[in-house]
Amino acid sequence: MNDRNKRRGSVKGDMNGVLPIVEKALRELQAQCSDGKTLSNYAASLKAFCAWCIERGYLAEHPLAGLAEFDTTPQTMRRALTPQEFHRILDAAPEHRRILYETAACSGLRRNELRSL
Repeated sequence: MNDRNKRRGSVKGDMNGVLPIVEKALRELQAQCSDGKTLSNYAASLKAFCAWCIERGYLAEHPLAGLAEFDTTPQTMRRALTPQEFHRILDAAPEHRRILYETAACSGLRRNELRSL
């Protein structure tokens, strides 16, 4: 048996009966306050990996085909600041932060994007 067949056999063996293990791990993350959207993204990544394995012939069937969906309803509703709220923040902020906040508000850049400037 060549190295490729050994790897292929190990993937098949590792993935047999993995659905309950994956569901348990995701439910444990959910209990640790991970939101539904994050869990849904994790599940989608795992499903995509399994689909890739099927395409390449590493798996014959999708081991996560019956994985339950997660509720992705946002737990908190976010909103934009009103102009009055934004001006109060600018008035209270130190000068070096004020410039940063104004740049963020005018450009729409995220924290890491601003950090890289």
